[in-house]
Amino acid sequence: MAHAITEAAVIDSELLDQTITAQIPAELTAFCKKEQINPKDVTSLRLDYKNILSIDNLWLYQNLRRLQLDNNIIERIENLHFLVHLEWLDLSYNNITAIQGLEKLGNLKDLTLYNNRIKTIEGLDGCPQLQFLNLGNNQITDLQQVSYLTRLKQLRIFVATGNPLADDERYPLFTLAHLNLLYLDFRLVDAASRTKARETYVDVLIALEEEEKSAEKRLQEQKAQRATRQVQDDAHIGGISTLFASLFGGDQDMHVLLAMEPEALRDLITDYGKRAEPLIAEITQLAFAKHTECQNERRLFDQALQEACLEADKKGQVAIARFIVFRKEQLFHYEYLVENQPTDADAALDRVRDAVMALSDELMEYEMTLSDRLDEVIKEFERNYADMASGIAESATALFTRLRDIEMEFQERLQEALLAAYDRWNKSDPDNVPQELRQLLADKDLLVTHMTSSHDGRLAHIDAQEDLLLSGTAKATDQMLQSIRDDEVLRNRNRVTEIILYTEKINHELEQL
Repeated sequence: MAHAITEAAVIDSELLDQTITAQIPAELTAFCKKEQINPKDVTSLRLDYKNILSIDNLWLYQNLRRLQLDNNIIERIENLHFLVHLEWLDLSYNNITAIQGLEKLGNLKDLTLYNNRIKTIEGLDGCPQLQFLNLGNNQITDLQQVSYLTRLKQLRIFVATGNPLADDERYPLFTLAHLNLLYLDFRLVDAASRTKARETYVDVLIALEEEEKSAEKRLQEQKAQRATRQVQDDAHIGGISTLFASLFGGDQDMHVLLAMEPEALRDLITDYGKRAEPLIAEITQLAFAKHTECQNERRLFDQALQEACLEADKKGQVAIARFIVFRKEQLFHYEYLVENQPTDADAALDRVRDAVMALSDELMEYEMTLSDRLDEVIKEFERNYADMASGIAESATALFTRLRDIEMEFQERLQEALLAAYDRWNKSDPDNVPQELRQLLADKDLLVTHMTSSHDGRLAHIDAQEDLLLSGTAKATDQMLQSIRDDEVLRNRNRVTEIILYTEKINHELEQL
């Protein structure tokens, strides 16, 4: 296990600075002392043999590809979730007891946990790119745990020597049967060993393949469900696929009412569904169609915006290229005059200054023309998009009104059925009345309260779904249009600033001559 340490070290700015400085080649040391190193430029970090107890304070080094933390006294893998570009991680010779904290390291290819205190193979689901895994010299006893690694389809090198499971005579064949390895415990896997392993565990592999197929099917179904939910959310109709079910799900009032006339009420609910579901489907189709229409309009707008900007950029590039040629000629002429006709030299510089002024005016004119053009494009887009959003609101409101009408008709039929049942039960022999109905039959107001509350709950669900679509569409429209305006203001400001800085830079260079 990791060597005993009396005093633990902390990963702080001082340690990190020392480590990075030590990694810099000697010929670059002087330069790096003058220029502060940006943590985002660091792609490799060696923190081995530092007596480190815990992993921390690496959040600035988000572009790390290699991280070496071996030969410390680390007990827990943590605080690595932001190192999403990490490909190589060495945590050997520490005191780690569990494989964890690697969920976000989707690019990790090489992981070494040699000589720790790990008992379970786990925590690698977030590392699908893993190719090399060294778990040697740990405390893993159960050979069946190797099957966990079948989810790592890219794994080609696996090391487990020094674990109790490696002493099991079944270990080599069992591992090769489950994993598509090139090397096992640093030994090249030959074709004969791989064939023998598969023949020995053919039944296990068949069962495993079936399990993987089922798991893959479930995964694809979950992905499809998430994709559907995302599309619904984007179209502001999240949850609409379960809208009808939500009208009665969790409705305790309806649960009480069903006891009075179960068969008739279930028939009413079934009929309600037959009428409501097609309307809900129509609302869904409307929302999807309008959302697609809005997306297409946005794409056309972005395309028009890009084309206008590219056209203006080309004009500006031509003007700048023309100026650069002119400046080069004049400066060459200036150098000649300085040597031969000094009194005329300033005239050459004056011509360049005039050209700078003319260039600035020309670039500003292009920008003003572009700004006016984009303003017209944006206004037209705003009108078109607002009309489409208004169309969604009008059509959706009409459909939801029809849905509420169906609810009102259902409520009327529900009341008729329940009041008829109420009269029938009250006229029957009291001894035949079920215990759960006696309170309702004793208080007609209570019955009406349950009916009203159930109706209000269903209306609330319908209203909430409508509000989600209408207010969601309106809010998204306002936010998008405001974002477009803000982006254009920022673009214009940046371009004007760019022109000013460019011309000032040229004039400053002229002043230095």
